[in-house]
Amino acid sequence: MLTSVHGDVKAGKNKATLEPARNGQTLASYTYLTTGSGSCAGLTLADGSHIQLDSDTTVLLGRMWLNEKMDREVRINLLKGNFAVDVTKGGTSSNFDVVTPNAVAGVRGTQFRVYYDVKGTTRLETLDGTVELKGSKGTVWVNRGQGSRVLAGGLPEKPRQLLLASELISPLKGDVPAGVVLKWNPVKGAVKYDLRIARDAEFTSEIFVAVSESPMYQLGSEIAAGKWFWRVIAVDKDGYRGLPSKIYSFERK
Repeated sequence: MLTSVHGDVKAGKNKATLEPARNGQTLASYTYLTTGSGSCAGLTLADGSHIQLDSDTTVLLGRMWLNEKMDREVRINLLKGNFAVDVTKGGTSSNFDVVTPNAVAGVRGTQFRVYYDVKGTTRLETLDGTVELKGSKGTVWVNRGQGSRVLAGGLPEKPRQLLLASELISPLKGDVPAGVVLKWNPVKGAVKYDLRIARDAEFTSEIFVAVSESPMYQLGSEIAAGKWFWRVIAVDKDGYRGLPSKIYSFERK
């Protein structure tokens, strides 16, 4: 079920005739889901696993099967773009695979992000647990806090350490005025930062995304009044996104 839709998000069985998606919409197996520029979407599966699609992303939800013992068969095809997956632990006979045109990331229960671009590169970032990353010419195991990628040739690279989590400075709580400047400490090796703001601490609803080359961002009219949660992710020169910061909240007046 779609738990959040922000911007240009479409879904449907036929990729050529997709229709606007909506919050609360149930998506069946073999359904396409796309996000346009500046858009994002959150999807919760029947086993409780959550998927967050970033901007300019296309996935095909393949086979999705679950029984009362939490044994499952999930296959998601990432055709382009980037998304994060928080996979709940399944039964003993479970498979949860994210498939790109040149790699497969397989897990039972963990948190990770997968990216695929038009140059034929699959990039994996593991936030918790361990992910098996397979290319046509080999396999690597990518542990928590590590990343790896499979280039067009099909050989997975040796896992590397992801950037450390950013430390947020302000605001950490309380009311903030319009035009507030969000601040955090710089991370060594970062060339830019992904900023995420959402209505809930799980980042599943009404999400705002921005990119900053400096450790601060001034909010304009992007978000409405009310309570919001925020976090930051540092990005290195090769596009690997690091561990997420702690989450803090503020009240937008």
